[in-house]
Amino acid sequence: MSCITLAEADDRLSKLKSSGIINYLKKVESANEIIKNALNNSQNPIIAFSGGKDSLVVLDLVRKQNPKITAVYCNTGIEYPETVKYVRTIENVVELHPITSYKYFIDCKENGLPGSKATGKVHGNKCCIELKEKPATKYYKDNSTDLVFTGLTSDESRNRMMFFKRMGPYYLYKKDNYYKAHPIHDWSENDVWEYIRRNNLSYNPIYDIPGIKRCGCRFCTAYLSWKDVTAAYNPHDTEVLFGYTGQASLRGFV
Repeated sequence: MSCITLAEADDRLSKLKSSGIINYLKKVESANEIIKNALNNSQNPIIAFSGGKDSLVVLDLVRKQNPKITAVYCNTGIEYPETVKYVRTIENVVELHPITSYKYFIDCKENGLPGSKATGKVHGNKCCIELKEKPATKYYKDNSTDLVFTGLTSDESRNRMMFFKRMGPYYLYKKDNYYKAHPIHDWSENDVWEYIRRNNLSYNPIYDIPGIKRCGCRFCTAYLSWKDVTAAYNPHDTEVLFGYTGQASLRGFV
């Protein structure tokens, strides 16, 4: 078995680190190019901002090219308090609210409790449509929005990855007749945190709470079971959730 010297080992490690940095820098360059091309073909662009790490990166990238661009945040009424407080510290963010409350929505028999997207069988929960998509769509229409930047990444799911392979990072959303741009569609979670670190961005403190990996709705079951969701934030989550649903146990949530 051949051995390598310490100097050779250090050299190999250095090359690996360099290749990772080069790959990251190429992704940043590609994202900037997507943003530049999209902005050049838009009159009324918007940034869809969730308060999460991914949309934070897109917000920073886009505003480096257009500092005055408005961001839109959909407050469903069941957001983490940390997220709402954090979003309100950022300039030029319009906060939207749904007409229908979460409690009223899940009390309707035709809706019920939201299901999981993790199986790949569910592509969109009705609560997301009612509490997020409808308020956003109305705002885009009322303000003649012709371009929406998002922080979606293919790293989140296989379905998302296949979608980007089919549609690309910039395309016309025919349903509502505006363009969508996804500058960091090919970024990994590590790329996102690397950008935040390198640019010294103030991120949502919700990520510093053990067990919390997403900053979406407090009771979102898109990727976790009800049991996991109610155990992730604090000991009183089950009581809050029971108050919304009238359930007396976790049996109906698993």
